[in-house]
Amino acid sequence: MKVLLIVKLVGCGGCELFNRTHREELLDELRDEPGLKVVEILYGTSDKGGMAATDPYTKDKLSLDLSQSVREQIRWFPTFLLVSEDELEGDGPASVSVYNSRVVNGTLEPASSPLTASRISLWVSEHKDPAGMSSSTESARSGYFCNSRLCRERRMKISETV
Repeated sequence: MKVLLIVKLVGCGGCELFNRTHREELLDELRDEPGLKVVEILYGTSDKGGMAATDPYTKDKLSLDLSQSVREQIRWFPTFLLVSEDELEGDGPASVSVYNSRVVNGTLEPASSPLTASRISLWVSEHKDPAGMSSSTESARSGYFCNSRLCRERRMKISETV
């Protein structure tokens, strides 16, 4: 089973825009996707940068301790990660697919794929099976990537805890 992590940050403008414009449509599109579980993660839930994980369909709080290799992929907000359920927690390496990303000089950087429900849903479908995990990301303009001072500072705090 694959898990789609929708990672957001308290106070992130891009995250708030995504929530207002595409979140519900995306959840509706993925509700019946076979072999997929969706988890929303919200960072910045406490002064120490705490994290809350929930099932977006049932609103149940989840106990989740993300593996270091998964946390290392959280570099901007919102972030969409697709990972095998058995690699989500623990100390081992994880094969993580990151929506809206590209590798530049060996470093993962945000690309400019639109954060629309239909594009993310298509990406999930293409990357859910192991054969699709290495597909390249799309490139089109979008204004959702949050690079405000708040988001940059919080990204630093998250990466320091890794």
